[in-house]
Amino acid sequence: MLLNQSKARVAVASILLLPLLAYWIINPDDAQETPTQSALSQGADYYLKGSKVKEFDEQGKLKATLSAAELTHFPDQALSRLLSPSVEMQDEKGTPVTLTSKTGTLFDNEDRMTLDEDVRVTHNPNMPDASLLTTSSLNFDRRSGIASTDLPVKITNQQFETTATGMTININSRTSDLLSDVKGTFYVEP
Repeated sequence: MLLNQSKARVAVASILLLPLLAYWIINPDDAQETPTQSALSQGADYYLKGSKVKEFDEQGKLKATLSAAELTHFPDQALSRLLSPSVEMQDEKGTPVTLTSKTGTLFDNEDRMTLDEDVRVTHNPNMPDASLLTTSSLNFDRRSGIASTDLPVKITNQQFETTATGMTININSRTSDLLSDVKGTFYVEP
């Protein structure tokens, strides 16, 4: 009788564990690729998570900081793909400027990068009179401080809102050329 109860327990345990075992066989944990494994399978030679690169000028003064949630380098394409990139720098008057986006591309051996998806350029971000430029894609030459796009842009602050299609902006000198379809609204206090 004791032997029959043990056999019954083993049978019940087997029946209860059978679905779990079947799931484990069909969906093993190692079959789910991590971002690192995925990047390596696509030709990446390195992958960084939570990266931050600081660039200094000839006098040793901080020039810019590039941060990214993830950076994956592809040597065959001579570029790095960035997730949530952010560039913090200063214009020639020392005013802080921040460039952010959801994704980006940093090109090897060039001072050029492309920011894509929800691109935001904030001039003087910590002040009430901060200005914000938004677009969907922006090419940025880090050496010259010139950014450009041929897509719609919107520039806002407390006093105005300007929209245009296409733009070239020199972040260092704080000048911009809006290329077409320029519309502006200025807010005046009575």
